[in-house]
Amino acid sequence: MFLRPLLALALLTSSFVAHAQVVAWAAPVGYGVSKAVAVDAQGNVYACGNANTQVDFDPGPGEALSPVGSGVNGDIYVVKYSNDGDYLWHYLVGGSGTEIAKNVAVDGNGDVLVTGYFSGYFDWDMGPDTVAPGPGTYDCFVLKLSSAGQFQWVRSIGGPGEDQDHGLAVDAANNVYVTGMTSSYVSFGEGDTTLQFGGGTWDGYYAKYSAAGSFLWAKSITGSGMQRPFSVACAGDRLYLFGSCKGSTTVNGTHTLNLPSNPMATYLCKTDTAGEVLWLKNQSAVGDMSGEVVRATDSSVYVFASFRGTVDADPGAGVLELVPPSPTYPQTLFARLDTSGNAVWARQLQGNIHFDCVGDIALDPQGGVVVTCAIAQTQDYDLGPDETILAPLQANDVFTAQYTANGDFQWVRMVNSPETFDTSNGVAVDDLGNVFMTGTFSDTAVFYPGPFEPLISDAGSTIYTVKYGVDLTTALRETPAHATLQLYPNPTRDQLTITGAFERGDALSVLDAAGREVMRLIAQEHVMQLSVRDLRPGTYTLHWTGAKGRGSARFVVMW
Repeated sequence: MFLRPLLALALLTSSFVAHAQVVAWAAPVGYGVSKAVAVDAQGNVYACGNANTQVDFDPGPGEALSPVGSGVNGDIYVVKYSNDGDYLWHYLVGGSGTEIAKNVAVDGNGDVLVTGYFSGYFDWDMGPDTVAPGPGTYDCFVLKLSSAGQFQWVRSIGGPGEDQDHGLAVDAANNVYVTGMTSSYVSFGEGDTTLQFGGGTWDGYYAKYSAAGSFLWAKSITGSGMQRPFSVACAGDRLYLFGSCKGSTTVNGTHTLNLPSNPMATYLCKTDTAGEVLWLKNQSAVGDMSGEVVRATDSSVYVFASFRGTVDADPGAGVLELVPPSPTYPQTLFARLDTSGNAVWARQLQGNIHFDCVGDIALDPQGGVVVTCAIAQTQDYDLGPDETILAPLQANDVFTAQYTANGDFQWVRMVNSPETFDTSNGVAVDDLGNVFMTGTFSDTAVFYPGPFEPLISDAGSTIYTVKYGVDLTTALRETPAHATLQLYPNPTRDQLTITGAFERGDALSVLDAAGREVMRLIAQEHVMQLSVRDLRPGTYTLHWTGAKGRGSARFVVMW
């Protein structure tokens, strides 16, 4: 393959972790865009997105090449890996126009659901037959594959305008729920049901299909301005819809929020599995808000959003105010709510003056939350009295972080690249607590802490999926800043800032990946500057030994 192969190796942890060994893997694919990732009950991993040129889905020594897509955005792909990162199969569909994959989910039988939207003629079953385009600019699709990657069925949702599909969820009976938006009216199933909207800017819908693909029902989300139902979650016999709106919002014609026409706010709606509304609430900020992702359990609801200006993160009767460092640029928040929509806690990721993108969230087996996002500024990820500071290498780098059910920080990992736009679009957690993230990078990607060698992209944005193994997420859990070393920016090109509990006169040394000492220095202050301009690109370990203890931390020198 034209990218470096699958990388998997034991990583040395710091001296505070009793020499635990951990394993992680990263699977690059090729030029394109990744959109989502899911895991099944056996721990297999599924990722979806768009492949823009010929790519190799097998990250190992073999090849699983795709043909060159004929559409504007390449072809839609779904790829399956084992929990250890071995390639199992891929499915590729495309047509003459634009096709965009948005979401992937796995049902209780291990079958795979994919949603998105398309235009032009389309070949769904990888055979000689094609499907004629609908009457609109874009139509939505719901695609089902077997656990072996065989085509099962596909359903289209569309009308004469532009339609976009966003949310996807599966319940315990393997029924499928989707959300989307339209600029006109939409038909579902085989034209059995049509939702007629008032011809506004954008209206929304949510719909249900059986496991066999039979259309069951569809409900409307309308209002005086734009309606954007971005996400849906299912927990037991309840659904949660999370999205954004301008002005009034009415769900299923029964429950209405009367909000100002500006700025954009978020709404959270709880329904039963027949689509009947139980309650409808909102979050609002001084500036625009965008409700992006919702996840749910039987006892809690988690939301992930972006916002400008001061925000009340509690959709309930209480007030939980978050104040960003800048009123101009978007920030991100994630919050835990109870099943009545009242906030339990909320956390804000502060990004100073740059754009911070909402990525995805997933729930872990202990009821905690894993967050992934592209970030533009130095961040303290601890969000508490301690500090865990990491800095991006360029305008956007990627982080993945875990927090407990109480919102307490556990760990954070970075993917750094010297190019401007890196993304993390999906995250999933298996039953053992292993974390899987999918995104894109350009030029060079360093998974920190991760493989000693970076991944190299030949050109454009490269798709990847990475596993942070359960040993990694426990053995490498962060300790407070006063007990270890903090290095930033990391990776770096020329200079490294070192902070920690070392004192004047303590010895510090730098070792290369082979364990050879390449630099030695004596501590002067609790904060030091280290020039790395004379070091070759690669991974290094900084060791500290002093009266108050000892420790080590890894850093990467980039090209």
